Amino acid sequence: MNYLLIAFAIFVTHTFIQDGDTHGTIAQRISVSSFNILMLVFGFTEFIQLGSEFSELAGHVSRVGGTFYSVFLMFYRYARSNPTGQRYRSSTKSNSFRSI
Repeated sequence: MNYLLIAFAIFVTHTFIQDGDTHGTIAQRISVSSFNILMLVFGFTEFIQLGSEFSELAGHVSRVGGTFYSVFLMFYRYARSNPTGQRYRSSTKSNSFRSI
């Protein structure tokens, strides 16, 4: 893709090389243009990869939020079913646990 874009600039637009340019100047322009195109490709690739990583992060946040919501519902339902504030339900037997 890099060479294709540079070839397009050289042969199609006819504005890349001016009259009187030396071989060194032309090589320098090709080198700088090639570097710029490769940096653009790298930047776009990083941008697309960042979008993928952001969507993965959003998935993790959604799962953690769902877990917190489920835990909240569990405690809420427990609090509604036990309005007296007792932590444990008393058993009918008074000696349900033996002393050692």
